[in-house]
Amino acid sequence: MSTVTTVAKAVAAELNRHSGFSIPFKAAFTVKPSFDLAELDTIRVVVVPKSYEIAQITRASSKYIATVDVGIMQRIGRMSPEEAVDKLGDLVEEIIHLVDAVPAHLP
Repeated sequence: MSTVTTVAKAVAAELNRHSGFSIPFKAAFTVKPSFDLAELDTIRVVVVPKSYEIAQITRASSKYIATVDVGIMQRIGRMSPEEAVDKLGDLVEEIIHLVDAVPAHLP
């Protein structure tokens, strides 16, 4: 399994282990998210592998960077767009703080 795939699966697992989010969800690893509109009545959080790059730090050392995208999708329904943006924006910030607090360990 590629490193970026392993990292994406680990991020999804870490999101699922955490229970303190303002909106409960189950994160899913996928390479091609696709949902019907009816499926988005419930919040969907997907983690997608994006890229893997090697950045040269010095002549003798490199830094390996695995990038994943975290998508948060939900049909607005009866909420106003402003309410939806506030509610989902709070969740985005919670996810950012969790991911930022977890030490990075490459497989």
